Amino acid sequence: MVLKTSRIRDTFLLLTLLINLTSCNEQEFYEKKFLNGAGVADNDIPTEIEIPTSNPDKPVVDIPTAPEVEEPIDPVVTTPTEPTEPTEPTDPVVTDPAEPTDPVVTDPTDPTDPVVVVPEVPVEPEVPVEPTDPVISLKSVVENFTQAQAKEGKVDILWVIDDSGSMGDEQKALAYNFDVFIHEFLEKNIDFKMAITTTDGSSNKNGRSVCDFRILDATAANSNESQFVKDFASCIKVGTRGSGREQGLKTSKSFVNRYVENWMRNDAYLVVVYVSDEEDQSDSTVQSYVDNFKELKKSSGLIKLYSIVTSKKTSTQWETIGYRYLEASDKTGGLTAHIKNDFYQVLREMGGKIVNLIDSFALSNKPFDDKVEVKVNGSAISSGYTYDNQSRSIKFVEGNIPNEGSKIEISYAVQTQEFN
Repeated sequence: MVLKTSRIRDTFLLLTLLINLTSCNEQEFYEKKFLNGAGVADNDIPTEIEIPTSNPDKPVVDIPTAPEVEEPIDPVVTTPTEPTEPTEPTDPVVTDPAEPTDPVVTDPTDPTDPVVVVPEVPVEPEVPVEPTDPVISLKSVVENFTQAQAKEGKVDILWVIDDSGSMGDEQKALAYNFDVFIHEFLEKNIDFKMAITTTDGSSNKNGRSVCDFRILDATAANSNESQFVKDFASCIKVGTRGSGREQGLKTSKSFVNRYVENWMRNDAYLVVVYVSDEEDQSDSTVQSYVDNFKELKKSSGLIKLYSIVTSKKTSTQWETIGYRYLEASDKTGGLTAHIKNDFYQVLREMGGKIVNLIDSFALSNKPFDDKVEVKVNGSAISSGYTYDNQSRSIKFVEGNIPNEGSKIEISYAVQTQEFN
């Protein structure tokens, strides 16, 4: 009985020892896993543990009882103290973060400098305000003339006719009413020359004479007036197949330059009559054409550019206002008329104006306030003459015409503008 009790006790002790060994081995397993996760070296920890058994015939089945061992008892390992290494991030408290404070350079203040310049820009546009208020001054002009008999007056007349497709009716009206235009010329025995060209500025027609101008002068008219009128009516119908790009200013300049030697006379008035229902499309400025004509004469007052053009809007689409022709007339004191007006009245008035130039003294510029002073042979006169502000000319009235050869002096002021 005692022997049996002793054997049971030995068996119990053996089992207790086995359980403790198994518990320790499992604890070491958990410690190894924990330490490996924390990055602690495990070279000293055995990878395999041999479990001694006093009785190999009995399998160790009761190992699952190991979880009953309290795990918190043995985990008092020194490894948790090693995580103090994360204190190293405190070392990176270098002066790097302080560096952003150093870049407090003057760059941010630089944009403030252009802001100061911006208010100065609007100040500059005040400078162009000055030209809007020009300094107006007056310049004295004196022109000298010599009195000649009216019948000896000379005038050269160039007709510049629009030959585009829309001008058929106007050409017919001009031909039909021409006799009223020329009547006073013939009545007063004016020494005139006439010529005709078109507004077609193409190379083969630019400034060329439409007819032989020798059949359109005073000699031909005095020889056979009826034939002269017929010839003019035939020549003035220049046709409607010309260029649709009207260039009357250009072709008139080309004509004069082409025939300056055998048609234009230096001591005669030069009158250019533009007849067109559309705007001029010449290449150069109006002033350049006007200056070209004035350079042909000793006195620029001998140049008169007249315009029978579209001067106001019409219902016809292709008819455009001839601003450039009107400007040329204004610069030379020439007469203007709307092309849709009665040609009889237009030609009658225009013919009379041209005839009046013969015994008038046309001025080169427009007098300020239409005020002029006239002297005849050095003596100032205050009456016996009239001033026509449209043609800018002085004409002596009947009974006060100076003797032939008298010296006429006309003084006036011209307005000029100067900009500071």
